[in-house]
Amino acid sequence: MARGQTHEPGFAGTTARPDSGGSGSGRAWIALGAGMLASALLALWFGREVSFSIDEYSWIALSARFGVGEAFAPYVGHLIAIPRLVYWATLETVGNEHYWVFQILTLISLFIMIGLLFTWLRKRTGDLVALAPCLILLIFPVDHLHYLTGNGMVISLALAFGIGALLAWERNDVIGDIGAFVLLLLGMMTYTVAVPFAIGLIVAAVVQRAPARAWVGGLPIILFLIWRLLEGSGGVPSETGSIEWDNLLLIPAWSFQSLGAILASMTGLGFDFSNPASGPALEQGALIGPVLAVLGLIGLAWRWRLGPLPSGLWVALAILLALFSSQALVWGTLDARNPGAPRYLLPGAVLLVLVIGELLRNVRLDRIAIGALWVVTAASLSISVGILASSIGWLETTDSSARAEVTAVEVLETSRGDLLPPARQPRDSIRSEYDAAGAASYGYLGLTSEGIDGRPGWVGAKVDRFLVQTLGIGLSPLAPGLTPTGCRPAERVPGSRPPQAEVPSPGAVIRSTEPVSIWLGRFGAWPSTPLGVVRPDEPRKLLLPFDEGIPLDGRRRDWYIQARKEQPGFLEDVELCALAPNQGGPGR
Repeated sequence: MARGQTHEPGFAGTTARPDSGGSGSGRAWIALGAGMLASALLALWFGREVSFSIDEYSWIALSARFGVGEAFAPYVGHLIAIPRLVYWATLETVGNEHYWVFQILTLISLFIMIGLLFTWLRKRTGDLVALAPCLILLIFPVDHLHYLTGNGMVISLALAFGIGALLAWERNDVIGDIGAFVLLLLGMMTYTVAVPFAIGLIVAAVVQRAPARAWVGGLPIILFLIWRLLEGSGGVPSETGSIEWDNLLLIPAWSFQSLGAILASMTGLGFDFSNPASGPALEQGALIGPVLAVLGLIGLAWRWRLGPLPSGLWVALAILLALFSSQALVWGTLDARNPGAPRYLLPGAVLLVLVIGELLRNVRLDRIAIGALWVVTAASLSISVGILASSIGWLETTDSSARAEVTAVEVLETSRGDLLPPARQPRDSIRSEYDAAGAASYGYLGLTSEGIDGRPGWVGAKVDRFLVQTLGIGLSPLAPGLTPTGCRPAERVPGSRPPQAEVPSPGAVIRSTEPVSIWLGRFGAWPSTPLGVVRPDEPRKLLLPFDEGIPLDGRRRDWYIQARKEQPGFLEDVELCALAPNQGGPGR
């Protein structure tokens, strides 16, 4: 490899670049366009059964009361005014029935970001080198939330605004500075990942010895901090993701592990064969990551030996380190996400490409190096398609889990019982911001009765568990002096295996001639919730709430009980008795 003699574009105030146009440039753009088309086809095909993600369910419900104040309210500690506006406008015009519309919005944002990244990168490395990482980032299934789901638009669009600000800065004129300032503001109104770009432009003003231009990055940060201050002083409850300043000491370790995880994800070498059921990218780079991180640091040392490092490298490093620092500072407050968490990989990969672009500025790679680069690129693309095919089942499972909870919340809206507030409900796939009343403005989001039956049995069981825990359904002793009346043997549902007996609302008194372990179910193919043991001469009362059934199709299903083998008794030993007039269910 030999070092070239080109000038530094952009940050050094010149416009020279390795590839300034011509037929070669045209072919590179055609290749990038073909990659975008392939990426779109793969995403829409593999994501055809995917539906709204956790965040999107919240945004749909919140859109019902959308306004200026609502747009600027923090969401999990982030300012996402532009995505909220986009979702509100899309829901008002298209509704929620065609999820592919939201997926296309993500793809458009991704392609804009990649196009801007290629424009920035080719000025430093030339088309052939710049094209390789851009193609890899076009198919990035290890970060599936930012590729196959609608909320991926948030990250890609914020990154696009940030890269656009870098390109505007490189104009070195007033129009460019104003443009960079506006783009940074738009980026920060999209997602917090745009903040590191503002820090980068402050560093750019320092390394260029142009302090008068520091306002371009500094003023957006000041405005963002003012928003944070107003949000914090306006009575807004503390959100997950609060800063832990002690984590400052962990930034070097976080950065090293993040570097390894990003390289593992970009090469595809971090595929987790051991636990695909939990998502192939769950522990991205756990084994190969440290090796790749060390190789990356060796590459930095190699570049140092070639000659003076370009001033733009400090800008790119500042952006990347600001991202790593922001992630490390909230570690432990967001379910203890590790540096290899899938949601961190795409933004980290994009910013690492910026660093690599600056490292390769003024470096002329020989044919062997370029050939090796494209071998890695081809292997990465092949592995990416394989990961996409392998992980789609896991993503559909998470979708089913979320829709099960949405269905339960929808059913609860028709219940006459006193409900636990969202924060105390057993929500692990949807957030507390989701409410059925708000979401209903754009149509029903839950599963139908047939939809539950058509999915794995655990989906219906999850609906049942949610309802039981939220409504507080359980066995309770009879009031002193009450004797069960109107008893009849528990009637087995025909064909049920193991035997099940329906318990219609408002419930029943259960007694048994043998100790029996009673389990409860409704929508699930098997009962999901243990209620306890009913013993001889110790009847128990089971109160059941009333509702109209699944909201969309109105089909009701009675609750049913089952006797489990943990106790010697069987369903044949159970009798269902009438509730006394003063022993009715909740809300009566």
